[in-house]
Amino acid sequence: MWWLVGLLGCASQVQLVELEVNGITRSYYEHVPDTLPAEPATMLVLHGGGTTSSRMGRRMGQFTGFSERADAGNYLAVFPNSQRGNWNDGRTGQGAEHIDDLAYFDALLDDLSRRHGIDRSRVGLAGISNGGFMTVRLLCERTEDYAGGVSVAATQPSALRCKSGEPVTIGWMVGTDDKAVPYEGGQVLGNRGRIKAAEQARDQWVARNGCTGEPRVRAVPDRDPSDHSTAEFQVWSDCAGGTKVGFVRLDGAGHTWPGGSQYLPRFLVGEVNRDLDGARWIEGFLEF
Repeated sequence: MWWLVGLLGCASQVQLVELEVNGITRSYYEHVPDTLPAEPATMLVLHGGGTTSSRMGRRMGQFTGFSERADAGNYLAVFPNSQRGNWNDGRTGQGAEHIDDLAYFDALLDDLSRRHGIDRSRVGLAGISNGGFMTVRLLCERTEDYAGGVSVAATQPSALRCKSGEPVTIGWMVGTDDKAVPYEGGQVLGNRGRIKAAEQARDQWVARNGCTGEPRVRAVPDRDPSDHSTAEFQVWSDCAGGTKVGFVRLDGAGHTWPGGSQYLPRFLVGEVNRDLDGARWIEGFLEF
């Protein structure tokens, strides 16, 4: 996916950290608030794919707003780097199928525990595009390691099979006019694997989490009619183990981050919904 190729400008204040994973040097960026408490909560924010760079996490704090949100909320914001520009998220055609990213995230959490003494019960995930698919894979295959996560501009790989049936809080923010990752599912642009429709993935997790009753539904005020997009929240909160399922339908939005920048022309990636702040909604949904 070409989403991050268009991200220009300065990165927020982040520090590069390297670690060894299976004999390979991997890395991540972190944003540490000045008043970070002991045993802090941690938000991992995963970049999308599209290049061969191993430093794609650098601008994610600025792009998503999570560096600023971490300062306000006094939690650790971490921006992992894929090995060669793409995550092994459970799809074929990414060029990353041979990379053991599960081992990388295992090592990353251990490193954060060693360096910052993080609260392992309060680790959240958020990711866009390839990073959104990887977020779902981690919640599916490493359920016990995360308090929850939100996938932006991504649904779920069709071939992904969860190893555990344990419930976990999960959410999506998806544009109905996404030309790269079709809202209705099927083949990702560029033959990068088959995916489930957004609402199919949502319904699967509603069932897996044992949610009962109807969701709480709220239309977001159309604060910026010029974005040609509107938003609706759906949240199932009566679910097993105190988990939740959230779904933000972004009518008219494309392959973009809600409230983020128009990082590439509209004819390539579509509209950015400007009625809500994606990072702020994720933070609230995951109770950070």
